[in-house]
Amino acid sequence: MTVNKATYLTKLHRELFFYMLVGGCAFAVHFLSVYLFVQWGVQPLVANIYAFLIAFNVSFWGHHHLTFAGHQVAIKQALWRLLMMATINFLINEYGYYLLLNIFHLHYLVALMLNLTIIAVFSFMLSKFWVFKAA
Repeated sequence: MTVNKATYLTKLHRELFFYMLVGGCAFAVHFLSVYLFVQWGVQPLVANIYAFLIAFNVSFWGHHHLTFAGHQVAIKQALWRLLMMATINFLINEYGYYLLLNIFHLHYLVALMLNLTIIAVFSFMLSKFWVFKAA
């Protein structure tokens, strides 16, 4: 089945819009969660783990229902794929966060913002072409 260029671009623009919207919400939840956990005495690297688990739910359900709506992938398969991708991204994020905090001595919120922004770009590509793509 071929899709004309205009239809593809319209779909891509819609996906990018909702990806940024859902991703922005997940980013805000992650960022605010880290901030609150740190304020409550949790170490930043540990707070980042808790925040990841909370933000993951925002990300999955938002992308499932909005960004890649009608993706034709079974929910369990999409959830498993996103969990695998998010876990790998998180491990990269946590290592980068550790480096920025302990080697470069950046403020924990600045380091977090850098990591989350970089991961978002890679996550869109993997989500579009693997997580929510039917085999």
